[in-house]
Amino acid sequence: MQTVRKKLVSSGYAMIDNRIARIERSRLSDGGFRLYVLFATLQTCFNVTDNYLLQCLAISKKSLLKYKKELKALDLIKISRKNRSNYYIYIGSLDMPASKVELYWTGLDEDMGSQYTERKESVNVRE
Repeated sequence: MQTVRKKLVSSGYAMIDNRIARIERSRLSDGGFRLYVLFATLQTCFNVTDNYLLQCLAISKKSLLKYKKELKALDLIKISRKNRSNYYIYIGSLDMPASKVELYWTGLDEDMGSQYTERKESVNVRE
């Protein structure tokens, strides 16, 4: 029997769903898992490029595309175009798929937009 003992520092670590590590290898490769963990360690609203991901993981562009495809197929990430050159990457889990994370953030964006419009209208009324 092996006993795990640990003392980890409180920063620089990411919480991920342990079940993702146990997804069968035919559906998620080790490289796909590493990419998911990297995404999980990034702060919300972190601007990331493919070059940054390639450098962090020391992989080829072809491998990166393959790993993204695996994660998309499992609905662990969803990539959505923001404008011509920018994309949003939504990170999900087994309990909250990336497609639902996108709906959550889209709702927040709409709420923020409506709050801005309401504030703008109230300012116009006062003038």
